[in-house]
This record gives sequence, structure tokens and C-alpha cells, in this order.
Amino acid sequence: MNIIPTIHVKDLVSLVKRVITKKPVYKYILAVDRTYNKSLKAIMEAISSCVGNGKVRCTGYDKENENLSNVNNLLVNIKFQTSKVFDDFQANDEDDTTFKKRKFPWVSEVIFVSVNR
Repeated sequence: MNIIPTIHVKDLVSLVKRVITKKPVYKYILAVDRTYNKSLKAIMEAISSCVGNGKVRCTGYDKENENLSNVNNLLVNIKFQTSKVFDDFQANDEDDTTFKKRKFPWVSEVIFVSVNR
């Protein structure tokens, strides 16, 4: 499947700002978005649709592609969940205003690339 963890650069900056201003209790933070389809093919199709014609060609290592001897080095399948610093659930006794201030300000939580033409 070739799953690749992703995060929008603006979301990463927001996380760094949050960590600097309010030190989390967690020693390590995994910063990935919640994009549903994180396959390399889906990512390449999204990029191609923004800067090209949207077409991609999938290749693997076989006799036809002998010049791609390092293609297996590009195959990864990494599935991560976001760290708890992103888990913003409203507590029962928390009012909406306080929750909105505390909630992580995602720019791109579930969409890797949005096409705005």
C-alpha cells in the first residue's frame, strides 16, 4: 500500500507554537494529520492534479524497469496516529468559547492537497 505520514506545514508550525507556549506533558509528539488515504499513489495524484494533468504512472521493479534498482528503498508502509496533544474533545463542563480557544487550529486535518483553481 505504501502509506506515508503527512502533515501540512502550517499545522506543523501551529504545533511547534503550541509546544513552545504550553509545554505538553508528553515527552514525544508525533505530528501527522488525519488524512484518510495516505498512499504514495494518492499523494502523487493530488500533486499531479495541482501542477499537471493529474495522471501518474505506477512502476515497480521488474525486467522492464531494471534502471530502477533502488525502487524498493522507496517502499514504506508507515501507519501512525497523532499524538494526544491533538486530541481536542470538549469536556462536559467546558463552555464552547473555552473549547474553541483550546482546540488545535487545523489548516488541513483530513485533506492532503486541496485544489483551488
